[in-house]
Amino acid sequence: MKEQILVPVDFSEQSVIALEQACSIARKADLDITLLYVIHRNNPQFTDLKGIVHKEIAKEEGIEKVILEKLKNIVNEFSEKFGINFDTIIEKGHPYQIILDNAKKMKPRFLAMGANSSPKEGRRNMGSTTLKVLRETDLPIFTINGKQHTNGCRNIILPLDATKETRQKVGKAIEIAKYYDATIKIVSVLTTTDRFIINKVKSQVNQVKLFIENKEVKCETSVIEKNKDSLAKSIVRYAVENNGDLIIIMTQPEDGFINLFVNTLSQDIINISEIPILSIAPKRIGEVIIGGM
Repeated sequence: MKEQILVPVDFSEQSVIALEQACSIARKADLDITLLYVIHRNNPQFTDLKGIVHKEIAKEEGIEKVILEKLKNIVNEFSEKFGINFDTIIEKGHPYQIILDNAKKMKPRFLAMGANSSPKEGRRNMGSTTLKVLRETDLPIFTINGKQHTNGCRNIILPLDATKETRQKVGKAIEIAKYYDATIKIVSVLTTTDRFIINKVKSQVNQVKLFIENKEVKCETSVIEKNKDSLAKSIVRYAVENNGDLIIIMTQPEDGFINLFVNTLSQDIINISEIPILSIAPKRIGEVIIGGM
């Protein structure tokens, strides 16, 4: 049996776009896709479906039949378009818990989700289900916050600093880049004027570039100064200006805090980026020296 990408869907626009992204990766990496629909009373799509099926049939059976039919239509459309295999799961419960339970059981290569952000005080905020899943899984997760994505991946944006845990992203960036013959664009945003630290950052960025190129992947580097914008805005602006198709970030600090929170920078990037994000949960430092990725 092939490895999987697990894609929770609720028939919203974002979840369908996330599925498109997953299908693109699945075709390149020779993976299958499992679609997961969670029936939950607070799901707006569930409410809509309940309104539809009440007119004709008993609500529980009717809802599941309508959901199954919708999933079959999606499978038919996307399997024909991408030439990949699908499985479908329908379960009842709290969405984030059902997603996590299936992720632990399946051990998929990736998760792919719509970020389901909503406007609040002039900015978007990640949906609670997506945030909870990001907090509690160690699987790589694609999140989609925009309304579209490119059918492919030419440029991968890799924000990097001097800390070891952020360098763990490099292995996954190389993996994705090889699927698409993409260029990895490393960006390091300076938040200091200390010449010693700046030279250290530049040296480490160049080391990572050399490592990537030794893996026969194209790589470019940029070390930029942070302006009045936030660090997240600086990174996303760089990604837009450099035609990024994917941004790869770390979700959590390394030791002792896994499963407690997603760091503020990661949340901000996911909230403001129209470009798809691949979030990586860090492993222990002992497992992730550059040469071992």
